[in-house]
Amino acid sequence: MKAKGITIAQSIGALLLIPLLFSLIFAALYYFNVISTSLFQILNWISGILGFAAGGFLLGRGIQKKALLHALGCMIFIGILGIFMMDTHSLMNMVRLGSKIFAYLLCSVIAANVAQSS
Repeated sequence: MKAKGITIAQSIGALLLIPLLFSLIFAALYYFNVISTSLFQILNWISGILGFAAGGFLLGRGIQKKALLHALGCMIFIGILGIFMMDTHSLMNMVRLGSKIFAYLLCSVIAANVAQSS
């Protein structure tokens, strides 16, 4: 049980820290007018997807059995928080949040299947 808690904490830490790190880098580039506003938003979206995918991979690698169930539990929590923290509930914001959740679930299932097959 303790190992599952550590794995879930590592997964949530990865999905929070990776987008934050890239967001700070892209914000510095945006501040010095190296990238445009639309490119800044797209890069933050992509880094969010990569962060969620890395978090899902860590979860799937650490929890081989019932990885999808654990990923769904984490994503329901993160999804509810994400919906409440949105400034506007537009379709594009929902698509962005949904793509991150889908990347998390997909990578956790792929990592769990790879870990079980080897």
